Amino acid sequence: MLSLDGDVGMFGLTARTTRYGKVVSPGSASPVSGDPLTAYGPDDIFLGAKWITDLELRVKPMERLSLAIGADNLFDVYPDRSPFGARPTSVGGFYPANQQYIPFSIFSPFGFNGRYLYARASIEF
Repeated sequence: MLSLDGDVGMFGLTARTTRYGKVVSPGSASPVSGDPLTAYGPDDIFLGAKWITDLELRVKPMERLSLAIGADNLFDVYPDRSPFGARPTSVGGFYPANQQYIPFSIFSPFGFNGRYLYARASIEF
């Protein structure tokens, strides 16, 4: 993770980028060959590494008032799409049907909802 956080006068900035490494999303089918405890099955999905960037800009126009706007996953990065349809001919059959309408694996370490924009106002008492 790389991050930058600071304030200059009444303005503030937080920038953060995080790298999520490769992840295996296990499928329900047993491996076609090899040791069933260590081999990968035909429905296992390999999610590639991704960088996720967050950014927040702040202003404090008065001593007790703070305003901020920001974005989590600023560049709208999604995990790799799950395969669907027919499997490779060496395996045969079809991928699970739910992978057509649920396109991303729940094993993605950063989620699968894309960019999140927000605004915040804080008053100190």
